[in-house]
Amino acid sequence: MTDFLLEAERYVEHYFQLFLPKTRCFHTFAITRFVVETCEELAAASDLDWSESEALFLAAWFHGTGFCANDGDRVDNSIHVFNEFIQDQNLSSGFSDMVIRLIRSTSDCCGPSSHLEQQLKDARDRHLASPLYAVMSQFHRQELSLCEGKHYSDAEWRAINISRLRNHQFYTLYAADHWDNQKHINLSELENGLH
Repeated sequence: MTDFLLEAERYVEHYFQLFLPKTRCFHTFAITRFVVETCEELAAASDLDWSESEALFLAAWFHGTGFCANDGDRVDNSIHVFNEFIQDQNLSSGFSDMVIRLIRSTSDCCGPSSHLEQQLKDARDRHLASPLYAVMSQFHRQELSLCEGKHYSDAEWRAINISRLRNHQFYTLYAADHWDNQKHINLSELENGLH
């Protein structure tokens, strides 16, 4: 990892320490690091040039910083934090625009429009195919209750998760080949009432 990416990691970690509400128990620095590590795995399995990889990793580091704000749009807030970070950096506008497009692609409103967006969306959704999915899902449920006042019964939460897993698709061939099986195991366990 370059000095620049290490600086970004330290900046994001410090930002989470300072501003992440204690009620955020899913969208934390740990989950951000998990997304970055997954991006590294995906980048290693593809033929990205260094500039693309660096943009992908930066977007992964900053995409969740918007959860530190109590109001406003998470994506817009994340872009704001990224822009604060790069103020004193000597980045080309084309490169910073690429990172911003990638951060914007983490919104749930639309599908990916480039191979980098596909990788970032797959990394962001990697937890769906984790053996720890049931635990991570409960942290997400608790966060929704504490931060957004959304309270779900066990049956409602199970139905939401079943629907999410049934309708989800990984975009990269690597993710589909390596993670779909565990995602289907997680779905099967939910359908059979094991979680």
